[in-house]
Amino acid sequence: MAAHNPLAAKLAANAGFDAIWGSGFELSASYAVPDANILSMGTHLEMMRAIGQVQDAPVIADLDTGFGNAVNVAYVVPQYAAAGVAAVVIEDKTFPKDTSLRPAAGKSSFPSANFRARSQPQRRPAASSSLREPRR
Repeated sequence: MAAHNPLAAKLAANAGFDAIWGSGFELSASYAVPDANILSMGTHLEMMRAIGQVQDAPVIADLDTGFGNAVNVAYVVPQYAAAGVAAVVIEDKTFPKDTSLRPAAGKSSFPSANFRARSQPQRRPAASSSLREPRR
């Protein structure tokens, strides 16, 4: 179940949902800004940490484009793991992304090789990480 704040996450967990989707779209909407990488990584990270602290279901964080290129992703993913996030999802869009709800929004995707390069360092997290290797 998607949540944009700790109260919504707690209600979802109490209703029996198995996991909490830390929605970038919903978090942006709660700040009345478009889902277009306007909110900082710090704002998103702290909300995911707060969501995880009030309930026991695993949190899956929607990182949109990973807040930049491969260097940014390599920095960001361990920050989310340290915050207790169980998994992250990163889109194959270019940074900064444009909200997909805007009719004229560009849907510019990374070429496959670039996306693999951006995501590869994070596919095998350190043993101490709470993030899990994706199922194949």
